Amino acid sequence: MANLPDDEAYLSDYTQDEEITHVKSPFAVDPDSGPSDVWRWAHQNDTCARFVNDDSKMVLREFGYVMWDRTRLDGWNIFVTPWEVLDTVASTDDSTQRWAEMQISFDQRSKLYMAGGRGWWRLGDESKVTWLHGKSPSDVRFFRQTTRRVESIDEARDLIRSLTIPRKIHAY
Repeated sequence: MANLPDDEAYLSDYTQDEEITHVKSPFAVDPDSGPSDVWRWAHQNDTCARFVNDDSKMVLREFGYVMWDRTRLDGWNIFVTPWEVLDTVASTDDSTQRWAEMQISFDQRSKLYMAGGRGWWRLGDESKVTWLHGKSPSDVRFFRQTTRRVESIDEARDLIRSLTIPRKIHAY
């Protein structure tokens, strides 16, 4: 949504006026041209519809590419070859797999937390989880309580008398 509608013109083909129109100026003037140079290098074959948060630049963003100074970029010979987009099918499959694994981890961590588990956890290893109640839920037997319809005041009193108060109450 941050991108402009596709104008079907590549950044490398922009005139100076088109670049002023489509590429926003930075908030502060940076005396080092590295960040803007590397951004232009990465986006030279993109249209304005892909200037912001494009999936093909995810790898670059993970390394903070627009934070690199020009001296470092020149030392790495970044500008010698053009940016090449990764195989998006393989990249998407890897990304989908990582997201699925993270979601499973989030779900399991949430279940452990709701059951009173705290501390370090990794898939297949709950050895460092501590339990607020002293035992993991798998160590405690849970019984399903059934509801009973009470028809009179006397039955309600009998039901209340049959209830037991727990010996220890745990605060969360």
